[in-house]
Amino acid sequence: MRMINLMVGIILASLLFLSPLIAEPTVVSDIYEKTFTVDATSYSPYKSCNIKSNYESGNCQYLYACYMVIPQGALDISSAVQKECFDITDTKKKTFKVSFAPPRGHKWAVVTFLTVLDYQYDNVNYMWNSNIDIPVDYRSAEELISLCEKGKMLRNGVCYDYQAVCIDQYSSNICTNPYSLFCLDYGTGFDFDNIGSFCADRDGDEICDETTSLTCPDTNGNGICDADDVYIQSSVCIDENQNGICDDVETEGVFCRTYYDPVHCGDGTSCVTYPNKCFAEASGCHSWMAGTCEPIYQNLCNSNADCVSPCDGITGICKNPDGLYNRCFFSGECNPTYLQCSVDSDCPESPCVGATFICSSDNTCTIVGECITKPVNVSLWDKIGAFFNSLLSWISGIFGW
Repeated sequence: MRMINLMVGIILASLLFLSPLIAEPTVVSDIYEKTFTVDATSYSPYKSCNIKSNYESGNCQYLYACYMVIPQGALDISSAVQKECFDITDTKKKTFKVSFAPPRGHKWAVVTFLTVLDYQYDNVNYMWNSNIDIPVDYRSAEELISLCEKGKMLRNGVCYDYQAVCIDQYSSNICTNPYSLFCLDYGTGFDFDNIGSFCADRDGDEICDETTSLTCPDTNGNGICDADDVYIQSSVCIDENQNGICDDVETEGVFCRTYYDPVHCGDGTSCVTYPNKCFAEASGCHSWMAGTCEPIYQNLCNSNADCVSPCDGITGICKNPDGLYNRCFFSGECNPTYLQCSVDSDCPESPCVGATFICSSDNTCTIVGECITKPVNVSLWDKIGAFFNSLLSWISGIFGW
């Protein structure tokens, strides 16, 4: 026996040593609020695209501190019920608060990360190409479990009506079970004859436990030790008021299934997305609209004054032609001057980095190339969306989703 105990201890110690230290999920009853900081002050190599000499060299980066809230089972970026990015190109650090009213009875992940947009200038086509990176060292994730409304118990991401039950081993009409037991209504009423309908809640958090102890086998996967199942099958009673004395109470229940057909209520920063209309109506929103909340975009300019001309002859205008967000548009030519020449040295000096004058075959000074202007990001979440599978794989590895 001593040898067996020693072996079990070694196995448990090995499991603890090999398993990553993962924080327990945060249980949310109503509102989740937490302040996060993304700190990229030590990130390198890094050349800010806001510095002229950097972007004129043909390579620079923008930095963004981003977060998103996604449900378990998310397939793409559109599944995120909240997402936002903050430009930290100059500060390299951002503190922000995430406030989230999760639909009842589901698992969520709040993911914060650094987004690096690396721009490379194409000197042949005179355009910027960009790549995105989300460094592993600057990612963090927290798992949330949202509790069900009063009168429901959470099991495997679904809220079910429940009734308290107990083990009456001695037929005395008094409960003798070692921990709190509940029978769940899977939509067809309470089935007290089906052991798979039972749920153990040892810690009283209104979430069905998962049995993991090596000394407590659970072959049918109902979260209750097999040894206790034997007693339950023959001596189950209902104890709705949980006073330790069996009573005869049985009700029918209604619950929201967690299929994903999103709807939303409100607009702007007050908008909340629900997995489906059942969750919306259960939260008091009866005038919901189909689809998720519109994302809130980062403004890149506020007025024409923000669109600095890179050279003489170029005019910058701040406008929003597609309703997404403000950005700079440039028109004109650098030094559109036509001069007679015999050789290149007869022409003016280069008006800007990326463009030069040459003496063309018709003996006029002709500009070749284009001024290298500061790159402007116009599709940040599209780029993050293309990176989503990598993020999801990382999240799944942490939480076992």
